Amino acid sequence: MNESKYPKSLSILLALNLCALLAMLILTMDDIWDGVRIVMGIQSIVLALGLGLIALPKAKGMRRGMLGILGMAIVAPVIISLCGQVLAEARFMDKTEERIFTLLSFYSTAIPLLILGMVVVHEGWGARPKSVRWLFFLNLCFLLGAAGVAMNNLEVGIPAIFAIHFAMILQMLFLICLPLVKGWRWRIFGLGFMTFVGPILMTLVAVIFADKQLKFSGSENDTLGAVFLYVTAVPLNLLALLLLRHGWIEEEAKRRVGRLGNVLLGLNLFTPIGLYLLAGRLTNGGSRDEGWLMLVPGWLFFAGLALMALGRGVGGLQPIKPLRGSGEMSFLIGAAMLSVAFLIGEAETYEQDPYVIIGFILLGILALHHVVRGFVSRWLRDSVQRFLFKWTVRGVPTLIVLAIVGVSAYYALGKTMANSALAKYKATSQAEGWSYDINDYIGEVPTDDEN
Repeated sequence: MNESKYPKSLSILLALNLCALLAMLILTMDDIWDGVRIVMGIQSIVLALGLGLIALPKAKGMRRGMLGILGMAIVAPVIISLCGQVLAEARFMDKTEERIFTLLSFYSTAIPLLILGMVVVHEGWGARPKSVRWLFFLNLCFLLGAAGVAMNNLEVGIPAIFAIHFAMILQMLFLICLPLVKGWRWRIFGLGFMTFVGPILMTLVAVIFADKQLKFSGSENDTLGAVFLYVTAVPLNLLALLLLRHGWIEEEAKRRVGRLGNVLLGLNLFTPIGLYLLAGRLTNGGSRDEGWLMLVPGWLFFAGLALMALGRGVGGLQPIKPLRGSGEMSFLIGAAMLSVAFLIGEAETYEQDPYVIIGFILLGILALHHVVRGFVSRWLRDSVQRFLFKWTVRGVPTLIVLAIVGVSAYYALGKTMANSALAKYKATSQAEGWSYDINDYIGEVPTDDEN
């Protein structure tokens, strides 16, 4: 029942590739060009090793499927990153922006497809549409990880955000052609359009409206665009994750957490906070050797992957939801802590306190989630869990839609009321003799001869 459809050595190779890419993402943040060259070298080595595995006798009868996995997990990210480079050159970006766009296009494609490749190694190429949930989950992680760059420098942050969405759009178009989503192609396309294309279109409308109607400056439009993109993209990603989550598991089919899972949950409650305090001491509050701050996101990524691996559903077994949910939360908080660590490193000493506090708040949210999801949820009666599951599925999408519509309506109504108040004030003041034409105050401009 738990036998892999393809050799486990291929899964191990993809897992090592994933770990190497995550390590390079953290270690080469300061040198983008070295990062591009190194990851391309890693992919070349992994592809060669994968082809070597296909040539082995034990791969007989499975070579076509294994070749498809390598094409999806290794070759497709390189092709999409090259498309990103072509687009960056066509947009006349400078060298730094071009390299950031190319590298993030690669990472935003490689990490989801590597994880999906490991799923296919274990489960095969049969229709498994909800496996593309990884795409939306990791898109949210990338957005949280790029938030620090966007807050610190919009000129770099905006290309980074659009690189992520560009890669996700191409991945969506690629994945709907695979047998994994057979029978769900239009639904996955609709979710992808809503999550990846929708925020961009809404942001463009908001920026055009602000430019034409509110007369925002260029920098104000850039800030509005980044904020609006996050305000729309994050809730829509959460909605997609909710719609694609695993269904209800009957009590008799549930798997127990086990000793190792409990130990890892307990460690992930306290270790991140301890590492954060240690990193603060080693860096003197973030004023020197900022690399130590990467200990926290590094641990959270490792713990998240371990928890998700322990909680995965394999063969005919159901996933262990407390472990899987806690692992996903650890990964999300790790991405957010990556932004916090970057902002602490870039900020002046007197500006670091708010970011440090945000880091403690995020780790507190993680600890609370682990206590509730990892431990308390197991003690609730089955009827209570079923009630919460049922109303979460119905209520959360409604709340997300109402929040987006409500915020948009609030600002639209505010704009209408502001225009009405301004028109009334101008009419009253003009009746009293005031003028809003600058020429009435400066008079005629003298000619060059008289000036």
